[in-house]
Amino acid sequence: MEWELITEYMYVADDFESYYEVKEKQEGKPFYIQEKENLLQYADDNFREKPPAYYALDDFLRNKMKLLRVGYILGDLCLGAYMRCDLNFALGNINRLECRNCFEHRKTLEAFAPLYLELVRHTRQQSNRGYTYAELGIPVDDEEAYSGKMNEAEFRKLTKKLDDELRTIRYIRSQAHNLPELPKAPKVGRNDPCPCGSGKKYKKCCGR
Repeated sequence: MEWELITEYMYVADDFESYYEVKEKQEGKPFYIQEKENLLQYADDNFREKPPAYYALDDFLRNKMKLLRVGYILGDLCLGAYMRCDLNFALGNINRLECRNCFEHRKTLEAFAPLYLELVRHTRQQSNRGYTYAELGIPVDDEEAYSGKMNEAEFRKLTKKLDDELRTIRYIRSQAHNLPELPKAPKVGRNDPCPCGSGKKYKKCCGR
């Protein structure tokens, strides 16, 4: 008997385009079967596997870059690794959370890029049927987009883009006091119906 598990976003957001894209990438790959003890850990919505690449990145952000919001940043980077978001996504998110350009020096970017790529390589992927790129011994899709290798002109262009994004973020935050105060939403319990109207429990929908 053939069967598939299909998540909602694959057919709601883009008329099955995501589904067919993932299905094509899964072709010919084996299923990763978790041990029961490991599988049960995923009952916790906040659980994520932490390969050595995760701790190497954690050490770099804390001790080399001296960032303040490492916990939040790592959460974003893990999501980015799972979604296979490129290096620009990672840089922008770090700057947004730190409220400054953390990559003004090219050496910092060149040191960070391979660490993020390693996190992507060791993150379980839906397109790999649960395996990591490293376990299958295959390169990351569009691996060049994670390399951080660029000439001086490209680096200046990237720095300007990051600075422009920061200016926009700072302006929006500076205007926050001018916004009307919104009424407080009623507290939703994890087992209550989700306010989005999906009919699911909050913990199984927007509360994940």
